Amino acid sequence: MRLYPRLAVNSIKSNRQLYFPYILMSSGIIAIFYIMAALSESEEIKACKGGHSLVTLLGYSIYIIAFFALLFMFFTNSFVIKRRTKEFGLYNILGMNKKNIAGIMVWETLIMYASSLAAGLVMGILFSELAQAGLVKLAQGTNRLGFSISLFGVKYAVLVFAGIFFLIFLNSVRVVSFSNPAQMIRAENLGEKPPRANYVIGILGLVLIAAAYVLVLTINNRDSNMVILNFVWAVFPVIAGTYFIFIAGSVLLCKIMQKNGNYYYNKKHFVSVANMAFRMKRSGAGLATIAILTTMVLIMLTSTICFYSQIQSVLDSDFPRQNVFVGTFGIEDDSRKITLAEAEDLAERTSSLIDGEDLVWYSKINFVANGANGEYKITGKNERHDAFDKNDSVFSLIPLSTYNRITGNNISLADDEVLLSSLSLNKFKSDSLSFGDGRDYKVKPIEFDLYSHGRYYIDNYLVVMNDVSSYEASASGITSFVMFNKDMSDKEISALGKKIYNEFKSDEKEGETPYRLNFECDSRDVMEEEFISIYTGLIFLGIVLTILFLAATILLMYYRQISEGHEDYGKYRILKNIGMTAKDIRTTVDSMTLITFLSPLVAAIVHTSVAMYFVYQFMILQGMFDIRSLFLTAATVYLAFTVVYFICYKLTSRSYLKIVNGI
Repeated sequence: MRLYPRLAVNSIKSNRQLYFPYILMSSGIIAIFYIMAALSESEEIKACKGGHSLVTLLGYSIYIIAFFALLFMFFTNSFVIKRRTKEFGLYNILGMNKKNIAGIMVWETLIMYASSLAAGLVMGILFSELAQAGLVKLAQGTNRLGFSISLFGVKYAVLVFAGIFFLIFLNSVRVVSFSNPAQMIRAENLGEKPPRANYVIGILGLVLIAAAYVLVLTINNRDSNMVILNFVWAVFPVIAGTYFIFIAGSVLLCKIMQKNGNYYYNKKHFVSVANMAFRMKRSGAGLATIAILTTMVLIMLTSTICFYSQIQSVLDSDFPRQNVFVGTFGIEDDSRKITLAEAEDLAERTSSLIDGEDLVWYSKINFVANGANGEYKITGKNERHDAFDKNDSVFSLIPLSTYNRITGNNISLADDEVLLSSLSLNKFKSDSLSFGDGRDYKVKPIEFDLYSHGRYYIDNYLVVMNDVSSYEASASGITSFVMFNKDMSDKEISALGKKIYNEFKSDEKEGETPYRLNFECDSRDVMEEEFISIYTGLIFLGIVLTILFLAATILLMYYRQISEGHEDYGKYRILKNIGMTAKDIRTTVDSMTLITFLSPLVAAIVHTSVAMYFVYQFMILQGMFDIRSLFLTAATVYLAFTVVYFICYKLTSRSYLKIVNGI
């Protein structure tokens, strides 16, 4: 039994070029897992704005980290096993049976698990306080410096990664069990026949990606459900199409380069193109994986950073006062009708219940109209429930007297004049307005958005006119607002909301049909907590997944360079014997690796750029209209990731050069 642990230790030492990076990556993943687990029960984070929602999100993220850990560690272990199969084959020929080899693998797995777990937990414990400080700062909380060890994080890290290493061990035993000694000795030298360029798969990949791009670029933000659904449906064909194009398209590219004699028979390109064509089916799948992972990172980082940066601007737009109470009276046939004057009276009476600063109350009528260029027809749709057509817009009407009372102005209008303020992204561009009732109004544009309370993705306009009573019969609802500034707890807001709701219903008498009332209590503080908890968690998760994906990408690059370096060593030794210099080898390697590792980055940037249209439409749904911020964030993320990507490429390409040069 003592022989197995000694052989396992010697094997890990002799294969340190393979195992040390693997143990380092495993340690990093365990550290990330521990940090996320520790943060999910942090009292400091719970004390932040939206802290309870944030720790819930962090708790769910543990499962995401565990899933990707299993995926990446399985994937990278396949490279290690391929490099080790020759060694296992020699053990078998020298008299060891596969049970003995499995015994060595047991000890190797235990050593890697123990060393990865110890290093990972140490790094996790050391960096968890730093991660907590960063997250608390993002969540606009107060961090208390200290040192603690999360037993919850330690326990689950031990159990989860024991399971992952056990599954990896079973897979390694399976590979060895189904191989014979001769196959294992030849395994690392087994390449693939140069594949034929499969035009059908390549064209299918292009069609899938084109169809996905069309789905994304034709998103109509007037249907909020379809915005997300179209994007989700587009994800799957993009993934499949990317794999098809990298597998079939990369082979086709090699064939095209080989047919170009001036390019192919140049000493800078001959060896690299020949090697690429020989193994491109396998490499194409790996490169497609890098492209998909990179796309996920770019989209998540760009969108979450952009959303987080616009939280305050959205709150400023949504909440002209700290607290807003909204009562919308429906005008359905089976409900009691209410007039604008009655709603205005209810709002005024309700305001007397409030002890707050900057108190404002008013009522407006709402309806949906279809049209363009100032000419509209009232549709009778309900803006809160019904689906919208392409040219539908929501109009809110208030009397001039109400406008003057709120603003303190003393404006007068002719009967054929209106004031109009655009409350959405698209501005009203006509100097006239009509609703198909034979009356034409001259439009005087103003900037007035006390509280739009509308769907951001629909053209939404506030109209001020002398008399709005003639449009009450066409209204889909009448909305009353009471808003003010005052610091209040959730319980106080709830209690006041009940009082205001009862006041809104106070005119109802027993035996009468009741009002159809939809009542909402909106608080800037509550909404800010919700926004911060969501977007802080997403940004932090995006950063964590970026580190995880980047580590997997680096290791994938590294193992590809190591594997291909050993495969190509004999070929380059022959080429050196016939006159190829070390400089020529470096030039050849740079030509090959630049093509193979630049292509996933280009594909990821193209995919992400198309996805930015979806991100922008989703921003509009959230009331975020700053497209300049989105472009700047995307450009910054692209640039930063490209720099990091090329540093990784340079670091990993050195390993290949050392091997083929025999260093």
